[in-house]
Amino acid sequence: MIADLITVDKDLCIGCGLCASVCPYATIKLEDGHPVAVKVADINQSQCCGCGHCVSVCPKAALDNKFAPLSAQKPIDKSIKSFSEQDAAAFLIGRRSIRYFEDKPIPESLLLKLLDVAKYAPTGCNLQGIKFLIIQDKVILQQIKEAGAKFLELQAKISTPPGQYLNIQMAEAYRNGTDTILHGAPCVVILLHPKEPLPFGEATSSNTMTYLQLYATTLGLGMCWAGVIEAPMQQGYKEMQDALQIPDGWVVRSAAMLGYAKYEHQRIPERNKVDVIFR
Repeated sequence: MIADLITVDKDLCIGCGLCASVCPYATIKLEDGHPVAVKVADINQSQCCGCGHCVSVCPKAALDNKFAPLSAQKPIDKSIKSFSEQDAAAFLIGRRSIRYFEDKPIPESLLLKLLDVAKYAPTGCNLQGIKFLIIQDKVILQQIKEAGAKFLELQAKISTPPGQYLNIQMAEAYRNGTDTILHGAPCVVILLHPKEPLPFGEATSSNTMTYLQLYATTLGLGMCWAGVIEAPMQQGYKEMQDALQIPDGWVVRSAAMLGYAKYEHQRIPERNKVDVIFR
């Protein structure tokens, strides 16, 4: 909430009303041919999630918003053509989850490039609120693997088939020298949320992880969700908590392995037919 939320250059404004049309909270309306911010009567202030769409959509750059300043918005490069539907489909369908990685560190500059795109993923109420934890330290990665293996062994004792068999198989393979925990990944990416739950936090995390996975492919990197990190943390497994050392006030929402793919896929495994209901 903020008083005097928007300012309008009336010399530039053409009164098209696009800013009012795109506002998700109906905070903007046209008055005498120009946009004004609607205020909640009880508090004499306007509601705004700071999405910046009102500023972004203005064809004349006539509107400014205190939560999403015009000066901080980058122009969209119209010269860059979008994917054709065939190229987009081929890219999305051809992406694979990578489970075996080269023993090769990822430059920090490349990681920052990846995160700088992922931060634009849609978030609930535009709250954003995600902190990224990047782990490349080999000692910590080994601690994560040991904690993951012990967690699988524990689960094997208390779970039921068929999950029980998978836990046994993965734990035994790890003890026999096959990395079934991180699959040789040189890097782990963990998405942290504030301990106080974020509205639509699950969707925010899923969207961000999807952006990471898709853009990583264009950078020559591969990713795979790391349930063997997420599950122990969700269950409060102390050995994984000790390995990760999550900062106070934050909780693990999602985790993934990241690195350079060790093998190249040649084909696309088929998926089940689409199950859909039209109304």
